[in-house]
Amino acid sequence: MLGYCYSQALELASDQLPSNIGRSSMVHHLIAAYGLLSHKNIVVLKTLPANKAELTAYHDAAFVDILLSSEQFLQLSDEILLQYGLVEDCPIFPALSNYVCEVAGASLRAAKALSSDTSTFQIVINWDGGRHHAKRGAASGFCYIADAVLAIQQLRKKFERVIYIDLDIHHGDGVESAFVHSDKVFTLSLHRFDSGFFPQTGSEDEQGKGKGFGYAMNLPLQEGLSDSALLTIVTEIVKPLLKCYHAAGYNTAVVIQCGVDSLALDPTREWNLSIDGYCKAIASIQASIHAFNFVALYLGGGGYDKALASRCYTAITATLLGHHLSEQIPEHSLWHEYTSTNHDLSVHNSIRGLKDANEAVLPSLIARSHTRLASLTFSPKS
Repeated sequence: MLGYCYSQALELASDQLPSNIGRSSMVHHLIAAYGLLSHKNIVVLKTLPANKAELTAYHDAAFVDILLSSEQFLQLSDEILLQYGLVEDCPIFPALSNYVCEVAGASLRAAKALSSDTSTFQIVINWDGGRHHAKRGAASGFCYIADAVLAIQQLRKKFERVIYIDLDIHHGDGVESAFVHSDKVFTLSLHRFDSGFFPQTGSEDEQGKGKGFGYAMNLPLQEGLSDSALLTIVTEIVKPLLKCYHAAGYNTAVVIQCGVDSLALDPTREWNLSIDGYCKAIASIQASIHAFNFVALYLGGGGYDKALASRCYTAITATLLGHHLSEQIPEHSLWHEYTSTNHDLSVHNSIRGLKDANEAVLPSLIARSHTRLASLTFSPKS
């Protein structure tokens, strides 16, 4: 069974995120227009906003106080805004307090649905989550709240281990830093890595610290990542990682951050993935998760063309349900948003003439990853 996190309040709040204005509505409306929310294997999970106590389970209380003080935003000094990262790519906006509570609450709802003793869910989705840059005490990179971290903490109340897989084009630095000292959470991030490319972290040398050393794996990649290269990474690194945890006998939850800024026609314009290629990678990952009897939480992430993002998240949802979608986008309330693309679902699947610079480096990266996985040691179950 698949759980789908949604509420009108979540949609309206997420629509106000400055970097993704209106994206949430387009995602949810397209998924609904295709009839996926009435699929026999899906349950819509009504979300509720997180409260201060839930937010401070990870975040600094002083930072949370600032985030929740919407009536005082105009009184905050430049020094305070800078201290808490509420500048430049993370500006204050009127709906901020409501937004952080709704998004965090949705990811917590997803994690609780998977970790309930009576749960029948193998998969839960929160496409409004996946804000992977937010830190314990500051916003960063369009991310104000570390909903993925809060969800992982919730999952750890039931599951012995959690594997976090980040498919966004940017390094999942916020999630990695939250668990950098932990051997109970394995973070794997594949991302564009180059001088000046945000957040300028995520080298292979960053492998965790203390007892968490070895439990962070970074795959720094170059421009032009292709569908075939992504599937190779999934086959040669992601699936073997999942197999390691299965072989160790751990009761495991897997969190997958599905940033879609890696698609060829996203405004980021650094990688060359198609929606079809992305979905094939997801299908391959989910096949292992299912085979090993793990549970999966799928989150959203980056993606700055809202029509492109809505197509991809709809296609991923259908992939996880094993449902085939028609090529023609159904008429619905936001149908007019797709007029420039002839209302084709896969119109953005075309890739650009961008050479995959990873062809030369991928074999050695895979070999080093195999060495690391072979040397991975597990602490006793807890």
